[in-house]
Amino acid sequence: MSCKDRDQELLLLAHGALPPLRRMRLLAHLRSCSPCRARKASLEDVSVALAGAIRPPGSRPWSPPGRLASSGATTALSFWLLMLMVACLLGTLSVLVWRNSALGHARPSAASFGCAPNLPNDHCR
Repeated sequence: MSCKDRDQELLLLAHGALPPLRRMRLLAHLRSCSPCRARKASLEDVSVALAGAIRPPGSRPWSPPGRLASSGATTALSFWLLMLMVACLLGTLSVLVWRNSALGHARPSAASFGCAPNLPNDHCR
């Protein structure tokens, strides 16, 4: 797809309505294409102006969803969510290790299953 054909995707990206896979592809393209980045910025400006024209007086100004994703608050939230997931994973692993070590190497004896040497039993084999 050429850069001239990306207006619809850029507009959908500005409004947060682009499907995830297409969004990732477009964001990867935007990293290396300054004309598309400029076009995206101008489409966002048009969207802000249009939203301002149709919003009722006294309401908060509209901003594109993509601008929130680049804020420091979102980055910090992502960091702490990642740390929480790591802590949960480490906690789960430590419980599993503790349970396995608490069981130790003590294997239940055949007598605890009700086995006797003279009785055929599936547990005794």
